Amino acid sequence: DISDRFLIGSDIDVDFATLRSDLGFGGGRHNLAMLGFGQGALAVTPLHLAMIGQSIVNDGVMFKPTLIKSLRDTHGNIIAENNRHEIIAQPLKPEVADKVKTLMLGVTEFDDSKREEGKKWRERYTENIYCKTGTAQKTDNSTIYNSYFLCMTDDYVILVSIKDTTDHGSGYRFIAEEFLKALY
Repeated sequence: DISDRFLIGSDIDVDFATLRSDLGFGGGRHNLAMLGFGQGALAVTPLHLAMIGQSIVNDGVMFKPTLIKSLRDTHGNIIAENNRHEIIAQPLKPEVADKVKTLMLGVTEFDDSKREEGKKWRERYTENIYCKTGTAQKTDNSTIYNSYFLCMTDDYVILVSIKDTTDHGSGYRFIAEEFLKALY
């Protein structure tokens, strides 16, 4: 039910593409248990993951992403513009989204050795910075991962997604910080 609310397993049409994320229940109860702690057969596109993060900071409302904001002619004049804010799902109640945001504020402090780094982010950029890391093994016992670092503020979603790496998601916080510098 929750995966359906986040549109996992649904086709999501965005501007010039269709997103498709899948939740594989082929492993039965074992896979369901694995999914409960972030493992198992779940395939989510990076853009869909950013949309899930966006729904958390938007009080549980998921908006259709805008991949093309505007088109300009050779003189720089806008010839077409996309200002839509289309709601495509409401996967969370606002109070649940607030609880998740509170938990994600804690992740911003990373770990004990990096606690000061997270506090500096909030002082430099914005008070509300919510983060989540992820590292997916390609196969059992593999040391090659698909890793991500999801960073959200009340205004922006930043997703750093690295395929076929030996690094864990938390190692990409420095890339997310470069975006925070540019945005704030």
